[in-house]
Amino acid sequence: MKIIPYRELPTKEDLLPLMCIAFNWPFVPEKFEEIASIDPRLKNSPIGFAAVENGKIVGFVGVMDLKTRNIKGEIEPAGGVWGVATFPSHVRKGIATSLLKKSHEYFNQKGYKFAFLFTASSMIAYNLYKKLGYKKAKELPSAYKLIKRKGKKARKRNRKINWKRISEIYNKFVENKTGFVVRDEKYFKMLEKREKIKPEMVLIKKDGYVIFREKEEAISIVEIAANTSKEAESLIHSLEETEKAVIHDGFVFDERILKTYKSLGYSICKRSYYLLMVKPLTKNASFNETYGKSFHLTLLDLF
Repeated sequence: MKIIPYRELPTKEDLLPLMCIAFNWPFVPEKFEEIASIDPRLKNSPIGFAAVENGKIVGFVGVMDLKTRNIKGEIEPAGGVWGVATFPSHVRKGIATSLLKKSHEYFNQKGYKFAFLFTASSMIAYNLYKKLGYKKAKELPSAYKLIKRKGKKARKRNRKINWKRISEIYNKFVENKTGFVVRDEKYFKMLEKREKIKPEMVLIKKDGYVIFREKEEAISIVEIAANTSKEAESLIHSLEETEKAVIHDGFVFDERILKTYKSLGYSICKRSYYLLMVKPLTKNASFNETYGKSFHLTLLDLF
């Protein structure tokens, strides 16, 4: 078995069966590489490593170069692991372990102190990650509410998204937060393309905004940022004034937003399906000492 960086694969199309089976992802190399070319987390990295046996890809692990903010307000580069997959015919042969160790070697060469990944404690891979030194970094609180129908209220639609204003609100919102909070207007525009964010999915007010998705009976909040409790309440009320029956927010890391949800009668779950795990890559690396208690992320930070 050989381990080959993604960029050196003779053909990327061979990843399609693996990605479809593992993630139900109809992997199209051209589309993926278009995003990778503008995503600062991917464009200067190997993108990932593939395990190849007899000319066939039997496993894969993706890698990212992340920028986080530490408790001192400094940029803390870190590694991100994504897309860990092994072909069903090759499970329990140590392929995923070898690929993850290869990703850790890459991060060590870059001088990173931490590697992050998202998973769920119900997944089989969770125990593998623990075995390789990953630990729970943060629980991901979530909020839910069943809305009494009030009748649909016409909502002003944006003709285009004002990412400059959103960037200003966001950077004020995360001013004293650590974690995945390093963004600028260019980064937001990359997220727009990657996440297929359309103007009708964005609501901007004076000192806050919310990005959301509508599907059947529900509104799923992708990201909400508000610099006052009053603004947070106003944004949530605006979403409630629709014909949707359910509103849910999968990641609620901000205490002000969490308290607002509670005051409006939302059910709060301390843990969501997703779990953020972290692996210290050096002996002296401490997640708590590096990031403190103000670590922040939203669904837009999921990788």
